[in-house]
Amino acid sequence: MKALFGSSKKAARTVLLLDIENGSVAAAMAHLVPGKPPHLLTEVRLALPAHIPPHSVKLLRETQKLITEALTHIGTVAARLRTHEATDLGHIHEASIFIAPP
Repeated sequence: MKALFGSSKKAARTVLLLDIENGSVAAAMAHLVPGKPPHLLTEVRLALPAHIPPHSVKLLRETQKLITEALTHIGTVAARLRTHEATDLGHIHEASIFIAPP
């Protein structure tokens, strides 16, 4: 039956994690292998300037800038990993986004 319905064991994969909070944005890329601890490939956390008033349009714009900057960092590292012939770590298989309520 495993061939018909697939295997219950997940393959190794690289994932993107994006965490959007009220005062910062974080992104990470991790390699997950079943039965082993996650291997963190890169991470970045960027803070919003303290002078931005909450619930403002400027807060949204600044958060969007930080998301772009964090994803650019992850994309740059992933591209570098993809150019290395001995690894498949730079191919992101899935993404999870965590958004804190305002």
